[in-house]
Amino acid sequence: MLKEEDIRPLDLVKLQHGYVKEDIRWLQERKNEFIETACVACNSEDYQLMYQKNGFSYVKCKQCETLFMNPRPSLKNLNDFYRNSKNYKFWSKYIFPETENARRKNIVKPRVDRIIEICKKHNIDTDTIVEIGSAYGSFCEEMMERNKFKNVIAVEPTPDLAAICRKKGLKVIESMVELIPEEELKANVIVNFEVIEHLFDPRNFLLSMKKNIKNGGLLILSCPNGEGFEMMEMGVESTTLDHEHLNYFNTKSLPILMETIGFEILEVLTPGVLDADIVRKGLINQQVKEDLFLKKILVDAWGEYGDNFQKFLQDNLLSTHMWIVARIALVD
Repeated sequence: MLKEEDIRPLDLVKLQHGYVKEDIRWLQERKNEFIETACVACNSEDYQLMYQKNGFSYVKCKQCETLFMNPRPSLKNLNDFYRNSKNYKFWSKYIFPETENARRKNIVKPRVDRIIEICKKHNIDTDTIVEIGSAYGSFCEEMMERNKFKNVIAVEPTPDLAAICRKKGLKVIESMVELIPEEELKANVIVNFEVIEHLFDPRNFLLSMKKNIKNGGLLILSCPNGEGFEMMEMGVESTTLDHEHLNYFNTKSLPILMETIGFEILEVLTPGVLDADIVRKGLINQQVKEDLFLKKILVDAWGEYGDNFQKFLQDNLLSTHMWIVARIALVD
């Protein structure tokens, strides 16, 4: 099973820390520009403080249990942040290239397999598939090689990453999806992976994708599950809880948001593979409160129980990595 070090090499992660601190400091210096918001899933204003980390506050909605940063960087803050992020430049230059083979084998190929299986299961026309936030282009490249869709399109607003996608021979739209005219892009399937948690306005993001999906088409997205095992156990020590992630939906709250804007939810999955490994290291490093049962399962008898425990989390919607499969309602 995939281990965290396969995609986040320890030597590079150590070098990365300095750039992460600079990014955090950049946001901290603009906290006076942060904006208060209601729950990003159900719009409730009834929430309570759960965590404070790096000077940022994370609250949990008492209605749908969505965890979210509040107050949060403004849209302008976020646009400037991602354009200037030193950590993202480090990832693009060092971590992505070094781990591309491991990511392709352990993440991208299974991801493409699952997308193809979902499309077949729901009888989706395989004319055009679009990935929003294509980053290094690995998913689109793999999907194009499978020759299952006539058109594979990468939407990537970051110039450096868009250039990498073009070098791989991909068709690229260098824009935020919110700015793409409806007549310019119509897809049978839109996918995005680990994007929605970064956004100031997830609702507007979902609406923007909805207008670009053909009648009866699919939206398939992945994001952290705020009620997943790793996040619940690690708490403030979780690396998933960070300055870039503003929204931590869960397996019930994201469907609530999507249904209110006209999506039909077809599947909710938590296929994550890293929870047990991350919490195991948390127990060993005393980042997690000692629990004799978890210690036996994840430390003392790791070789015997580790994989089966992660499978249990996957099967019961308890992993910290979740997928939502939704359809645009058919219109006569």
